[in-house]
Amino acid sequence: MAASSWHGVELRHFVALEAIARERSFSAAAASLGYTQSAISGQIAALERAIGASLFDRLPGSRGVEVTPEGRVLLEHVAVITSRLSAAKADIDTMRAGGPRNDELRIGTFQSVAMTLLPEVLARLKAANPEVRPVLREHQDVAVLLGEVERGELDVAFTALPLWPGPFDALELVRDPYVLIVHPDHPMADEPEPVPLERLSELPVITLERCSAQQLAEDGLRAAGVSPNVITRMEDCAAICALVDAQLGFGFVPSLVARYARDVRILELDPRMAPRHVGLAWHSDRLRTCGMEAFIAAAQQVAPRFEMPADLTVL
Repeated sequence: MAASSWHGVELRHFVALEAIARERSFSAAAASLGYTQSAISGQIAALERAIGASLFDRLPGSRGVEVTPEGRVLLEHVAVITSRLSAAKADIDTMRAGGPRNDELRIGTFQSVAMTLLPEVLARLKAANPEVRPVLREHQDVAVLLGEVERGELDVAFTALPLWPGPFDALELVRDPYVLIVHPDHPMADEPEPVPLERLSELPVITLERCSAQQLAEDGLRAAGVSPNVITRMEDCAAICALVDAQLGFGFVPSLVARYARDVRILELDPRMAPRHVGLAWHSDRLRTCGMEAFIAAAQQVAPRFEMPADLTVL
């Protein structure tokens, strides 16, 4: 089929395609977009005529639809197109608000970074570039922050690496090993290190709520044949340390979280436990403002101070 046949493809066709793939139903997609079902069906029919391929197969028994192989390929390209449009909108909005040198910098962060790296990065940024005005957004799940970067709602975000495929550039800042925090009066505080990962199956473990980075860590444990004995999960890093201080369990946390703790023993874990890699991410297709460049440079300068020292003694 001639490439010119694609010239009739419109953005609304792609919006309909994504909605149907997401909802697995023409009627549900129509409702989510505020269209009639006939309008959605007409848009997909026009798209299929333009590209010369069927995009959905109807499942038997009125069980909705599924995307064809051709539809899956097209959806991958559509995701790039819609991402670029979101980036273009964000850049235009920035320019209308005062141009690429606009002083507002929207930063995504999560708690352990917000309590350790971020204050020093912002202090350095303020000293060198006082005109930059940081606007902070905190969320424990880096997947949420990356979604906001992709949509142009954040300019830059701290994240765990590696990233999933998407329109991102990233920079690693800190290798953040997982550690075990123990009350100093517990007999285990004097045991030799590193602690075998198998102990995590026996000990009452307190750890972070499940998010993409935490899930990656626990998947790594299970790949090593270890199922951690998690007795509770907390969103608040300081709460984990407080529970350990009350001798209610053992904290299985990244070392940045352990820095909250006082009067505890921080134990190194078996090197089979891969560290968390903390970095910065931003939209690869958006303009990088002077404020972004200054923030990234400040983060690179501060980050080496937060590598966990080899001597993990009582804090």
